[in-house]
Amino acid sequence: MLVIPLFVAVVLAPKTIRWRDIVLAFVLLFILYFPYILWEVFSKASDLHAFSNLSQHEATGGNETLRFYRLFLSPYGQQPTIASSVTLKFVPWLSWLRYAIPLLLFAGIATALLLLVFSLLNQARATGTPDPITSVRSGIRGWWANFKANRSLGGLVLLLTWQILPVLLLLRVTIILQLHYFIFLMPGPYILIGLFIAKVVELFRRYQPGWSFLRYAVYGLVALVVIGQLLGSVASVIDISSGKFDDRTFYIHYRNDLNSLQQAVNEADQLAQQRHLNHVYITTDDSTATALGYLSEQMQTPVTLFSATNCLVLPAPADGPAVLLVGPYDTLTHALLGQYASVTLVNEPARPGGKPFHLYVVTPSAAQTAPGTNAFGNDLQLYKMKTQNLGSNSSSWMVTQWNILRPVQPALRTTYNYTITAQPGGNNSSLQRNTCSFTGMRAGDQLLDAMALPNNSVAPTSVTVGVQSSTTVPFNPTLGPIHFETYINQETPSTVLRTPSGRNTITVPAS
Repeated sequence: MLVIPLFVAVVLAPKTIRWRDIVLAFVLLFILYFPYILWEVFSKASDLHAFSNLSQHEATGGNETLRFYRLFLSPYGQQPTIASSVTLKFVPWLSWLRYAIPLLLFAGIATALLLLVFSLLNQARATGTPDPITSVRSGIRGWWANFKANRSLGGLVLLLTWQILPVLLLLRVTIILQLHYFIFLMPGPYILIGLFIAKVVELFRRYQPGWSFLRYAVYGLVALVVIGQLLGSVASVIDISSGKFDDRTFYIHYRNDLNSLQQAVNEADQLAQQRHLNHVYITTDDSTATALGYLSEQMQTPVTLFSATNCLVLPAPADGPAVLLVGPYDTLTHALLGQYASVTLVNEPARPGGKPFHLYVVTPSAAQTAPGTNAFGNDLQLYKMKTQNLGSNSSSWMVTQWNILRPVQPALRTTYNYTITAQPGGNNSSLQRNTCSFTGMRAGDQLLDAMALPNNSVAPTSVTVGVQSSTTVPFNPTLGPIHFETYINQETPSTVLRTPSGRNTITVPAS
């Protein structure tokens, strides 16, 4: 977007650019983007293909662009959802800013356009060319020379180009817009507002010098706007820092701050050391997996992170109790803990804007021994399958209980995945599939996998179970002697695990 005002700036002031500056800029840009250029060579211009595909999508924007732009100018008229919010107390006094700031901005744009038009007309009269558009070639050259010599005109053109054209382009885009995309427009809107206010004061001083109250009224309006924006900013900072907001308001996933995640992980680590417990288990989801994976690498106690959407990992009964840190919205984990372990709540590490973490000392219930025929390779061994009601709505779930057979040490950005399939007995039953992921495994640990049954369905009397394994690793390719490190993960091909008899499924009774 900024290429447009940059091009206008170059056209308006070409003599201010030196060749050595251009050469230096290209050299520095090449150094800065050299890794990206290599990546494009390696990936065969994958980003360019992605942009090309995006350009073929149906254009969107319009109302969404205008709504984001207005929120970016003054968001303090939005009604907070938390009763104790400080911003909520100021909403009756700040809501008028939602209309005042856009109106002042439109007035600033109109002021800049009028100044530009009047300056061009005055310049045309001064050069003897009544209409610069229809003048002869020599007149146009003279007009253009005078235009470039007038720096204020060039500044107005550059300012309007910077503020208007990008917004017009964003009205028809093929990508999903985000509020922070508009930050490159700052502080242009307030420059235009300041231009309008300065010209209004100048007009009052020139044509109504005796009416000083008009100028003071303008000053009062400016003071109200500045104080309103300041109060809204301070109130928003207080709300964010004190947790007086809804952590799911603006994001698909719930919001976490670094400090609360660090505190929760540190408390779990310290609890294990204080009570001489030999392992820590941490539940993760899409909102916490990346951050907790990084923070857990700094722990002194061995740790296992696992996805808690449908799975729960417990220590082996022989290994004794362990520490379990449960995420704020992992409701299924709490339901499974009540059925398969004895837990003691130690603390609830706070999170701003939402529910806290839950820190437990967990002692698993003794598991029954399983026949060797229920083993899948050297990975998992099935204890049993049970149908039971979990959660506050008493919904029915199939819960399979497994024993992990092999130990795996944690590795950087690596997860070990087991995809468990279950086919309930019956002609109208559908295949169910869950994937449980871990950052590491201990031999003897217990794995619980829960699959929701359809509403009003009859509990199955038997279930046919199969398992596939895969590993998710970072995608860090090489190009000759150059090694790339990317944020991209890749998953190895799935391996079907087989029983000692060579079968890829087993059928077990449901209790």
